[in-house]
Amino acid sequence: MSYSKQFSVKNLRENQPFVKSLEPVLALRLKQIQKRFERYKNAHSSENLHKLRIAFRRFRYTLELYCNCIKPKAFKKIYEKATQLQELTGFRRDLDVMRLKLEELYAKSEFQIPFEVLSSIEAEQKRFEDQILVALDDFFSDPPLRKIVKLD
Repeated sequence: MSYSKQFSVKNLRENQPFVKSLEPVLALRLKQIQKRFERYKNAHSSENLHKLRIAFRRFRYTLELYCNCIKPKAFKKIYEKATQLQELTGFRRDLDVMRLKLEELYAKSEFQIPFEVLSSIEAEQKRFEDQILVALDDFFSDPPLRKIVKLD
């Protein structure tokens, strides 16, 4: 695939008004989130989580570009949900990084990570995974979002 082709947006036409680009551009970003989410659902790896978080960050930044093209109430609702998901995936990712760092530090010593610490981290990871799944269901079923990118 050519370098520029990977950034092309299907159904985006030259010389069309900016507002007309909203649907295809946001739809592309949303499809990227859906793709990353499916991978994360199938394998709760740190890498899949990181890619999902990046997809949300890209969606949110793209959404910011179209702020003036979306009704304020709808924009606020979609933006807050995207921000919440970016934060939740960030908190969950922080736990992965913390665990990796602890494992690295303890590997250099003669001690093992206390069971209580590991079980506490795992419980928090599970809690955030559950919150992410609920928030994603809420995000994808959001009527303003579905209307803007014509998911229905």
